[in-house]
Amino acid sequence: MDAAEAAQIRSALLRLRRTTGLPVAFGGLVE
Repeated sequence: MDAAEAAQIRSALLRLRRTTGLPVAFGGLVE
C-alpha cells in the first residue's frame, strides 16, 4: 500500500465516521 492509497482509505474512513456517527475512538484505532 502506498501513501496515496493510505490517504484515500483514511479520508474514506473519516467520511464514514461523519455519516454514521461512529465514536471518535474508532478513528483513533484506525490511525
